[in-house]
Amino acid sequence: MLDDLFEFLQGAVTPYHAAAIAAAWLDAAGYTRLEEADYWNLEAGKGYYITRNGSSVIAWRVPEHAIGGWRIAASHSDSPCWKIKNEKVENDGCSRLSVEGYGGMIMSTWLDRPLTVAGRVMVKTEDGIESRLVNIDEDLLVIPSLAIHMQRNVNNGKEFNPQIDMQPLWGPAGCRTLTDVLCEELNVPYVVEECDLIHQLFDVRREENPCALCARLRRGALLRMAAEQGCSKLALGHHREDAEETLLMSVLYEARLHTFHPVTHMEDSGVTVIRPMVYAPEREIIHLAKKYAVPVVKNPCPADGHTTRQEMKDMLEELSRRLA
Repeated sequence: MLDDLFEFLQGAVTPYHAAAIAAAWLDAAGYTRLEEADYWNLEAGKGYYITRNGSSVIAWRVPEHAIGGWRIAASHSDSPCWKIKNEKVENDGCSRLSVEGYGGMIMSTWLDRPLTVAGRVMVKTEDGIESRLVNIDEDLLVIPSLAIHMQRNVNNGKEFNPQIDMQPLWGPAGCRTLTDVLCEELNVPYVVEECDLIHQLFDVRREENPCALCARLRRGALLRMAAEQGCSKLALGHHREDAEETLLMSVLYEARLHTFHPVTHMEDSGVTVIRPMVYAPEREIIHLAKKYAVPVVKNPCPADGHTTRQEMKDMLEELSRRLA
């Protein structure tokens, strides 16, 4: 019995793993899994169970005779941990993960020990979206404590700031990302292609207004890669203001009414370009990105903030202020 308990604790590193192990044990014990939305035909003397969200399990056995009461046992499937908010933050030559604490924990016990990553990953397959559990058996992270000469009073009691003191180190700047490791662990294709557009546009061609050409080159590279990977759709992140700025540029510089469409089929590549956020205001996207700690990549273009599109953006904002 004790060995079974240790086996369970060793494997139940997340609520999803705990629920999966419990479900497997129930299957082995002859219990029948049910779905909450289905009609149940329960038989006396048999055991059944349901799961919810892959993180909780409810199991019961139907009595064979009339009873005067129930015996109920309950337990948590979760435990204190650090939840990853942002995959990779680089500063001072190091990469770290941005995390937030979950549950009541003794923070000092997390310091200076090898840590890894575990949880649930959603993967798109030929049959649809599939949920997969991951528990990487590698020493990937560490939350280091400061040297004594940088915190002389540490032995007098330490109050930890989770946002500063408990952010785990991932590796040197420029190292492989968590996404790389997860895809490798799950055997999921993950393709990154380097495009030297800045050198070509600014050093070789010396373009004064590179935006239109850059957009065509980037879109062409994305469509080619999508076709090579067998993808039928390419999702771009344009929002409502992008469409408005493109329309204004078309009116002022091309004397026509034109902007991009939510859905466009590209005949040459056979790929359909979709823009799922084209009706969403930029401010709402910014708000949600901050709320859910979505990593934001800074635009590396040397012309960022000094383009015709930026002029259109400023013009629309000024009109909005005047007409509000």
